[in-house]
Amino acid sequence: PHQPHRGLAHSPSTEAHSRPPPATQTDHLEHIIKLGDVLAVRGSGHIGQIGATGGYMGHVLLVIAPPRSVMAGSDEANTFEAAWPHGDVRELWVVRTVESTRREKAGLHEVDTLLYVQPGIRRLIMVGEYISDRHELSVSEQVAVDLWQSPPELRPHLSPSIMAQVVTEMTENRANWSTLSAIRAVLRSPTVHLGADMMEEIQDCWENGPICTTVVIAFWQRYLVKLSEISNGSCDAADVIHKWMPLKADRTLPDELLTTMHNAGWVPFTRVPRLGQGLQDVRPVNSNRPPSGSVHVPGTLSRGHAANTASAPPCMTRVLPRRHVVLGWNGAGMRSGSPGVVPMN
Repeated sequence: PHQPHRGLAHSPSTEAHSRPPPATQTDHLEHIIKLGDVLAVRGSGHIGQIGATGGYMGHVLLVIAPPRSVMAGSDEANTFEAAWPHGDVRELWVVRTVESTRREKAGLHEVDTLLYVQPGIRRLIMVGEYISDRHELSVSEQVAVDLWQSPPELRPHLSPSIMAQVVTEMTENRANWSTLSAIRAVLRSPTVHLGADMMEEIQDCWENGPICTTVVIAFWQRYLVKLSEISNGSCDAADVIHKWMPLKADRTLPDELLTTMHNAGWVPFTRVPRLGQGLQDVRPVNSNRPPSGSVHVPGTLSRGHAANTASAPPCMTRVLPRRHVVLGWNGAGMRSGSPGVVPMN
């Protein structure tokens, strides 16, 4: 739990620690993290940290652009010198994210989040953020984050253009992090139920002041609504929202969001898998309140396995073209025996 120290990005100085020599090996996060995925920071347990990154009840960030690699020894690495971790860390990842946090007073907070894969145990570690238009580097304590991938049924059919429209609509709303919504999340149930008033109720929640979970929930609900609108009636917005994000955006705690995502088929990672190696320690983020059932993904990463899209709604397969799949997990176990996929844009 921390508040980042902000400062201007700068060139290396004699006081800066040395980085490893130029490297070419990469962890290929561009094949693992996709638009719409969620980065989750576990809670601190300190009440004063409510609304902060890694605060009392945890924090979530929404990925809105593909990860970009910065190799040690490159010219661009100079920009992130102050945030570069000590030790044998040869690669930083720049991941565009959007979030709602109490320390930001200008609406949703859109930045380049800086991550690296911890050598050995392969945890994903956040070290800071970069605001490119101000050339401002914010260095933070190192914080472990968990990755939640979108459901395998949706993942092959993601539409970057529609997702960009949703992000634009959301960032135009300049509402700041809301104490009222945080209180509402503690006192009221976030669950939505199918019914005649469901969509009106969901959309009303979009208009209330945000907390961190609001960004993830409203983004995915808006995205699914847009998909239904171009499906010529073959896809019902209420049905797909109830399947994949059945929550009220203005009253959901982080652990409730992650539990619901797990039950809806989202795939959590506490460690970054290597290509060609088995997935290890794949489990729910909140170990104190695990979702029903265990989460374990057997099998290994391998090339050339096609995605199983049998569970996708008909409107998804008709409206959006299936993307070329370059990676997949062989074996069953992701959800209802369906292999997970990592499509390439």
